[in-house]
Amino acid sequence: MGPAQAIRTGFAKSFQFSGRASRAEFWWFAPVPIIVVLATVALADVSSIFEKPAVLYSLLFVVFPALSLAMISAGARRLADTGSRLKWPFQAVMLTILIAYTICGNVLVALEQLHIYSTESLSGIGFITVFLGLPFALLALLVFAIPLSRPSQPNSNSYGPNPLEVTP
Repeated sequence: MGPAQAIRTGFAKSFQFSGRASRAEFWWFAPVPIIVVLATVALADVSSIFEKPAVLYSLLFVVFPALSLAMISAGARRLADTGSRLKWPFQAVMLTILIAYTICGNVLVALEQLHIYSTESLSGIGFITVFLGLPFALLALLVFAIPLSRPSQPNSNSYGPNPLEVTP
């Protein structure tokens, strides 16, 4: 499975936590949320197109959780593919990080809407939130990197047929 097909499959199975996912499907798709966040932050900080860069940060607290859920579902399917018992701990850790990130982000957006913080200070706080949330998510991925990198279990397992084997 190539990168384009892996990313299409990742989006197509965004909220499907059952079944199996090949290594290629997960590892080509997993960086997508991180790349989107970094690109959005870079665009907000360097672009003069946006009068209020906080708008892009607000968008991050909607788009990034949706992309992250898709990545978490791909990770859960990947761990199921290896036959690992870490599927539930992976989901719990990643969802906890995602929920904390989303709550912090939405609080920041609410503070800006209530004019408690200016757009400029919200941009700074949003930047800090993004770059505090990302390291925790990356650390969690590193902790689970070895189980996520294991080869597929041959044949079918309790989660379904091997995604790398051709079925008639």
